[in-house]
Amino acid sequence: MKYLRTCLTLFGIAALLVLGALGLLVLTLQNDIAYVVWHTRNTPDGKFKAVAHYSDAGATTGFYTAVSIVPEDFETPHETRREPNYQNEVFFANHLPGTKVQLNWAQPRTLIISYPQGTYVGSFQAKVTVGMETFRIEKKEMADAKQ
Repeated sequence: MKYLRTCLTLFGIAALLVLGALGLLVLTLQNDIAYVVWHTRNTPDGKFKAVAHYSDAGATTGFYTAVSIVPEDFETPHETRREPNYQNEVFFANHLPGTKVQLNWAQPRTLIISYPQGTYVGSFQAKVTVGMETFRIEKKEMADAKQ
């Protein structure tokens, strides 16, 4: 009985050490996540901006690029390790470098998002309301752009 108790105690200590090591590994990996703003484009009246942002923290892919519309004074650091709280996401594509996304305002509240032909767009919203303003979003594949 004493032998069994000793074995169970040692097994418990070993299990705790393994779980602790795994926890530290997860924390370390989370700190290696990068959030990058590729570029921003202000609305013609300067009250809002479209933000093409990137993360290498995709659960099913290595990275993704998304586009959000935020108020002009929303903080958009070029690179950060803390997850920015981008709201009003209107476009999301896996494996698409932000350098391949173009943002253009056709009208004060109409944004055109251009990207390489053949890109799988995982999420798209044709309309979004930010504050009291409603924006129309258009997506456009670029035939001559290489992914």
